[in-house]
Amino acid sequence: MNQPTYEHHYGIRQNKLCPFFLRTGKGLRDTVANWHKNIEVFFITGGEGHIRCGVAEYALTAGNIVIVNSGTVHRIYSAKGIDYFCVIVDDAFCRENGLDTEHTRFEEHFCDGNTERIYMEMIGHLQKNDSENQLQIAKTRHAVLNLLIDLFEHHCAAVTKSEGAQPRSDEYVKKAILYINDSYASPITLEDIAKAVGISRFHLSREFKKYTNQTLFTYLNTLRCKNAELCIQRGMSVTQAAYENGFETLSYFSRTYKKLMGTPPSGVT
Repeated sequence: MNQPTYEHHYGIRQNKLCPFFLRTGKGLRDTVANWHKNIEVFFITGGEGHIRCGVAEYALTAGNIVIVNSGTVHRIYSAKGIDYFCVIVDDAFCRENGLDTEHTRFEEHFCDGNTERIYMEMIGHLQKNDSENQLQIAKTRHAVLNLLIDLFEHHCAAVTKSEGAQPRSDEYVKKAILYINDSYASPITLEDIAKAVGISRFHLSREFKKYTNQTLFTYLNTLRCKNAELCIQRGMSVTQAAYENGFETLSYFSRTYKKLMGTPPSGVT
């Protein structure tokens, strides 16, 4: 299920000295449409597919580097599968080193042999990072910082005069997601969301579907179901979890949960 969401990456700061996520994948065919404050850097090692970053779409093949800028709605999809490395860097680490990744726009898609070399050196350190080895921690931090410096020196994107003059359509999607994330436990109508975003409900519905590959209410109900699931796991009754997360009846919650999550919620028949 492609749930578009804002990823908080709270867990990234659990390791205060190395606040980085390393993900690897083989045969990836689809990802959740999402966005976050931290930058995300992909290196494609095999396969082919596409990534949508905001209003842009890029073809992916081996050797491509993709930077997901701060706050950019993005989604990867492929018919045959993609192999990749992916590193997410905590924005606080960047700020502590005098680098503002939140307000800097990088090239989103490129090939560069030197950047690839720096990236793979960083991957090597991340893969063998040991939280008990102070020297290895220092090497890992240094390797990540080396990549950031390279990106700032060689891959900052030029900002056009028209950029920011009018809201980009993906910004409407982000505003809708934030509004739903803040209000999902209350009754919400399409008109409520459109009013909060500042465009017509027809325009919003079309743009949301285009960027996330699902409807606003599929996202809303998936978010409600996922939060209800957490409530049930923590000991809340199914009925209370349903009402606490914006469902008006238990029967509608049960049907929606089974449709979106694949199984009925615990205790509901």
